[in-house]
Amino acid sequence: MRILILSVAMFSFTACSGRDDKMCDCLEVSEKLNVLTSEALQGEITQEQKETIFKVRAEKAEKCKEFETMSGEKMLKMKATCE
Repeated sequence: MRILILSVAMFSFTACSGRDDKMCDCLEVSEKLNVLTSEALQGEITQEQKETIFKVRAEKAEKCKEFETMSGEKMLKMKATCE
């Protein structure tokens, strides 16, 4: 019974938090790509770094696809819920 009550409470909390997990995932993978790209620009890039960047770039394209046409104002509001 306690588990049921805790489950309902957790669901209610996450439903009211306004957090969009898809947007947060998009932001996380975007940051990861930024770090990898920045590191690669510091000097010579290895083949392994190139492959990692291409893989993360594809992951970002998939995770951020639905947010490409979103207005900047709405995106900033959603981003604030991820912090």
